[in-house]
Amino acid sequence: MLILILGLICVVNGCNIRPETIKCDEGWTYIQRKLGGWCVKLMNDYLACTSSTGYQGQWSGIESIDELNTYISMLKEKGVEKAFVGAGSREDCQCDEAVCPITETCQIPSVWEWTLDTFIVGTEILNLVKPMSENKFGMNVYLSTDIGLNDDVPQTGGPLIDYLFCGKKSK
Repeated sequence: MLILILGLICVVNGCNIRPETIKCDEGWTYIQRKLGGWCVKLMNDYLACTSSTGYQGQWSGIESIDELNTYISMLKEKGVEKAFVGAGSREDCQCDEAVCPITETCQIPSVWEWTLDTFIVGTEILNLVKPMSENKFGMNVYLSTDIGLNDDVPQTGGPLIDYLFCGKKSK
């Protein structure tokens, strides 16, 4: 009965109840992953994300469609069109140019992997990456509000991408 009364009070007053095990720093968004709680923040400072004196995070991957939708919402809320995620081409598929050719061993979508996110299970979301052309792919993956997951755009002569999704385990 007490739980029902507390529930009604929260419905009327707009409570935000979260289990004690779910904790993110101010300004970070909580995401439930298969391995546990994950906190993510859209930022434009790679060093602040990854350094030991900064947030001690890593470029975040995307584990599920729900997480993908959360990231798109974060982009829209900040008015940002594109941000890098923690995925890139497999080491054996990298080349010395901004775009690499499709080969017998480097086919779409298996060319990409989660390179920087160590708290993720599965690569199914990478099947949604749209390559830059039928016979070439980029070295990194970014998320765009208008066309979803895409492979890298060249950083010269094209639109620069200044943002990334930084992630870390919840407290």
